[in-house]
Amino acid sequence: MAPKRPVTNEKITEITKVMEETNIDALLLYDFKNAPDANVRYLSGNPEAAFLMLIQSGETILLPWDYPLAQNTAEVDEIINFEDYNKSFLQAIKPTFQKLKDNPTVALGKSWPYERLLNYFKEYPNVEFVVNHAILAKLGDVRSTKTAIEIETTKKAVAIHNNVLILVEEFLNENKKVKESDLAAFVYSEFLKGGADDISFPSLIANVDRSWQIHCVPPSSQAELTKPGLALIDFGCRLDGYVTDVTIPFAFGELSAEQLKIWRKLQEVYEDAANYYTPGEPTWKAHHFVIDELAKENYTMPHGLGHGIGLAVHESPRVTRKPTNGTELANWTEEIFKPGQLVTLEPGIYVKEFGGCRWENDVLITEKGHEFLTNCKPMQF
Repeated sequence: MAPKRPVTNEKITEITKVMEETNIDALLLYDFKNAPDANVRYLSGNPEAAFLMLIQSGETILLPWDYPLAQNTAEVDEIINFEDYNKSFLQAIKPTFQKLKDNPTVALGKSWPYERLLNYFKEYPNVEFVVNHAILAKLGDVRSTKTAIEIETTKKAVAIHNNVLILVEEFLNENKKVKESDLAAFVYSEFLKGGADDISFPSLIANVDRSWQIHCVPPSSQAELTKPGLALIDFGCRLDGYVTDVTIPFAFGELSAEQLKIWRKLQEVYEDAANYYTPGEPTWKAHHFVIDELAKENYTMPHGLGHGIGLAVHESPRVTRKPTNGTELANWTEEIFKPGQLVTLEPGIYVKEFGGCRWENDVLITEKGHEFLTNCKPMQF
């Protein structure tokens, strides 16, 4: 029987070892719509809102919003029904603290809302609540390398996405005047038809007048997508919690000399940057290669070259710059490409007068190099 939660016992041990080394008795995570934290699903398998406590011994205790659902989906040592405590999470969590030593030190997850924390500070004055960066970093690290089941699930989502890539090209070839919102509706429908649970995030679709925005606002508009120039769609799907994230660069009609230069340069640096996606390579080197190459043509890239994907759209590792500021550098940890990581490759060029161009695919880091999972290619019409 397949495990319900993505985390392995070995990775739990990695986390609890850091807890022991830093004198943390328990880790308390908060995952609700107003402040999501995918670590809860990672450590429990529960897909809905919940609190999760991980005790230094490795024991996991879940306080879910939907208790019957958690009974079917979660793989934890104990599930507490907050309805047994007058529907008060503040009271329902009390038994978990009673499992700890007197005056315990409890590390908090990254998403806790401050106003919610104030109630816990007041209700449990004997508990020392802290933020422990070493534990949060370890959570990011263990999540960054995927298990075989996580990779298998992602590949199923990728298969859906790759089919939609084909359908997008057919749709735009058959329809010469398409609004941004038309394409948004089309890909949403096709993802669901293909078996996806949902989209990863609102599809970002921008014509030449808006494609210079890194993440266009609004995500899609009523404007004509297919007017001549550089355009793009940044979109993804979700299956069993795991996401895809792809950007297709579009060229509609006849491009100006500068637009054609952007179009060609973007594809050139994309192909070369992929060579840095190999195990053991510091992630920042790939990013710096791209920004140095773009600088030769007086272009800049205001975002990172890539990021991990998994239960969240943005995870470790980050493929971004090495800090130069002393304070940032002192608190910076170099990230390395490792086998089992799922990472995006997404160089972009943005010039307000001419539009923007970004090309993004999802990449699996392997023992010997990398494997492109998604099949996105630039599309010219």
